[in-house]
Amino acid sequence: MKNLFFSLSLILATLSGFAQPCSISLIQSTPACGISNCTGSVSIQVEGTGNINISWSDGLGNGTDVYGLCGDSYYTVDIIDDNSCEASETFYIDFAPQSTINVTIENEQCFEACDGSITVDIIGSNGPYQSVWSNYTDTYEGTSLTNLCSSSYYGVVTDGSGCETVFNEYIDSPMPVMIDMLVTEAECSSGGSINLEVGQGGMAKAFTFLWSNGATTEDIYNLIPGYYTVTITEGSCTYIQTEYVSLSYYNSPQLSLGETHNVTCFATNNDNGYIEVIAEGTPQYFYIWSNGATTSYIDNLTPGFYTVTVTDSEGGSSSCANVIGYEVLPFDLTINLNGYNPSCPSGGNGSIYTNVQGGEMPYAYTWNDDQLNEVSTSDYMDYVSYGVYFLTVTDANGCSITGNYTLLPDGSPSTSIETTAYSCFGQTNVAAASVTTNSPYPPFYYNWSNGQQFWGVTSNTTEITGLAPGIYSVTISDSNPCSSCCGESYAWIEIVEEPEFTIDNFSLNQSCFGLDTASLTINASGGVPPYFHSLDGTIWNSGTDLDNLSPDTYDIYIKDTHDCILTSGDIIVEEYPELTLTITPTPADCGEPASGTASIVTNAPQPATYLWSNGVTTENADTLIADTYSVTITDANHCTITGNTVIGQLTTASISGFANSTLGPLADASGTVKLFKQVPEVTQLIPVGTSIISSGGVFNFSGLSSGEYAIRLIPNTTIYPLFLKTWYESVVGWENATMLNIACEDVVTGIQLDVLELPAQTGQGSFSGYIYYWDAAKGDKELGEPVIGAEVFVEQEPNDQPVANGGTDNNGYYEIDNLQENEVYNVYVEIPGLPLLSTYSGIPVSPGMSDYENMNYFVDTTNVIGGIFIDTILTVNQSDLYGFSFQLYPNPVKDHVNIKFNAKGNGTFNWELFDATGRLVSFSETLKYSEGRQTYAIDIAETGIYYLNCRVNNMSFIKKIVRE
Repeated sequence: MKNLFFSLSLILATLSGFAQPCSISLIQSTPACGISNCTGSVSIQVEGTGNINISWSDGLGNGTDVYGLCGDSYYTVDIIDDNSCEASETFYIDFAPQSTINVTIENEQCFEACDGSITVDIIGSNGPYQSVWSNYTDTYEGTSLTNLCSSSYYGVVTDGSGCETVFNEYIDSPMPVMIDMLVTEAECSSGGSINLEVGQGGMAKAFTFLWSNGATTEDIYNLIPGYYTVTITEGSCTYIQTEYVSLSYYNSPQLSLGETHNVTCFATNNDNGYIEVIAEGTPQYFYIWSNGATTSYIDNLTPGFYTVTVTDSEGGSSSCANVIGYEVLPFDLTINLNGYNPSCPSGGNGSIYTNVQGGEMPYAYTWNDDQLNEVSTSDYMDYVSYGVYFLTVTDANGCSITGNYTLLPDGSPSTSIETTAYSCFGQTNVAAASVTTNSPYPPFYYNWSNGQQFWGVTSNTTEITGLAPGIYSVTISDSNPCSSCCGESYAWIEIVEEPEFTIDNFSLNQSCFGLDTASLTINASGGVPPYFHSLDGTIWNSGTDLDNLSPDTYDIYIKDTHDCILTSGDIIVEEYPELTLTITPTPADCGEPASGTASIVTNAPQPATYLWSNGVTTENADTLIADTYSVTITDANHCTITGNTVIGQLTTASISGFANSTLGPLADASGTVKLFKQVPEVTQLIPVGTSIISSGGVFNFSGLSSGEYAIRLIPNTTIYPLFLKTWYESVVGWENATMLNIACEDVVTGIQLDVLELPAQTGQGSFSGYIYYWDAAKGDKELGEPVIGAEVFVEQEPNDQPVANGGTDNNGYYEIDNLQENEVYNVYVEIPGLPLLSTYSGIPVSPGMSDYENMNYFVDTTNVIGGIFIDTILTVNQSDLYGFSFQLYPNPVKDHVNIKFNAKGNGTFNWELFDATGRLVSFSETLKYSEGRQTYAIDIAETGIYYLNCRVNNMSFIKKIVRE
């Protein structure tokens, strides 16, 4: 492939003794499109003095533009001016690169289905390529065209050199399916029929049928009046046809349509259609429409097909029914404009044609030019110059539609026009428009329709400003030296007033104290979204949300996409008050590591959220172990404050003291001291420590958590056979023991444990029995399993002083001997923590009655009974014990003590009050009670320590009372 070149053979001038140059310059050249197509061209520009004579080789003439040049050929041009300056130049015309273009046609698959296609396959490198096709009604662009109807198509494929390949193709269609329907009118109840004749050009086809009444046969019979639609299918093709079966003329009522009206543009909700039906027969008539109406006239109809069934006054089963229908069409007024450009320049032979559909005929046409002058009322425009033309079409209902079409000088350079400044709402003479031509031949002349003219412009773009809303057009003339080329082009634009643009309101979140976190949202509407904001009117950011604002006064600029600008006016940004936070820690209990708490006092506006460093989200934190914690509060304004606190843990408590007897301090290793802690369980005391008595009777306990404690001295009976296991403050029953209320970090010293001593017994009386566990299902022991190690002691009345003690062996057996005769005794069983619910009391020992056996007890460690009770003929029934609760309050008392218990049945009650010396202070008679809640009050006049013995039936309850 040879490249275009030129050779300058001579530039010579001689004028009055000095030379004046002349020259030839190439403007444009195009290659030939093939061997047999001499379509090449050359355009030149010459310069010289005076008249310049041009002469081309091969008889091509004397112009600056030559056409019809063949490929692979050289062409020479010579010039000479009035000063005899000569110049010569030779041009080479090459062949344009060849491309292979294949076109594939797909015909319609079904008659009038418009499913044909054209596919253009281009193989080559001389792009870009343009593929344009037309069926002389519509124009299509592209290399893959689908949904084409059967028609002839003319196609032109143009390559990058302007070489065209022309195609004439035809999309065929199958032969039409011929559908003939022979309809027989219906009688009153049936009798109508439709007979089909279906064929396709004599070809044998397998058709299937589906009728709207469900039938699948070709013909249908016994039809009543109405509309019947059949869907006929053959392969992938489907054909639908509807037929009307009327009522026989000899039957009534006969129906016809009266006044009908389709939907028009004036319908608020697309619903101003109406239908009137006229019935002839025997009045009166009964109407049932497909939309539920029951009158002969229906209105306010939306588009659709409506049917009505009408019967006359003959009524009943013998009455005839007739059907008629009408389709209310939508308002769908459309306009399609096509035209032919006038020749250039200003040929005045352009034309525009219209295709209007929908609405109601007849149509009225009004054409206006770009100055909105009316120029025609025809349905087409002929012999008109280039420019934009506006068409308004009005139908018979007064509904209208507008369109426009632009005619350009044929072959003119392309132009583009755009709005560069918009006419914002309420502003005048502020818009601007810019037009650009792609002509390569400056200078240009721009002639605007508003009278502005620009001569000798070298730029391809020019702008006019100060425009009010309206239509503006411009004619551009270039300096193309080609005398046969079109150097005139046209463009137009409409400047419209922008929609009203307003700032409706704003929402402001003030700044958190000292953090510059204010946020502002300007709520704008109208204009042309999206919107932008600026603090200074110079630097713009998208949206109308502003963040991280510091306290100040702001005048915010808001603009829309078309640079219409608003200002918010002064918006004052302030900061919320400073947040405060005080955390008060409570240390963890010495015995419960996860018992610390942290409580908050803050001025944070509510509702606020809380997040502790351990994940807790409540305002105050609890169950904390000793550690360092932080909390972040986020208040209702989304401001935050963080604080820290340290949770400590209290140190444990200790108890120490001395064990004494009437002989002085107990000796080293002469016994132990046991410590019990009170718990809210059935067994109310649990052992928590043992201290061996050291020299001087010293004992001590450490590492104690907070709670109530009972202390018991257990002497070594080998060393001290008459010493009794003694609770703090010299009592033998745990229920009578003085409890020590110990708090963390307490150091309790000097506790004196004075051991109780038994008197020597030399009598012949004895008490014996067994102690067993009670509940097999709920207890932790089997029923009848012996209780090992239970302590039993005997008190002598009336002073209730312990005189003997013992315990159960591995069989649960106990025996207490040597009791003095002629005395009365009470028996008590001691299991620390379990209450003694009933016992044997007032038992006389005499020479004739000194040996008591089977003084048995049961022990229940569950919530069923929960205590120790006797098992003899004198014992209470289990039903009496079940759910029994005995309450004594207050204790300490002021002037009287209250006794309350619930009884499951009838029984007796009495009480005895002893002072600390064992003296009987007061007592009651035996009182009878019935089932239910029982309450008694006992007066206690003097301060001191008392023991109250209450007997409910044969249950004894002994309580220690302190009178303050």
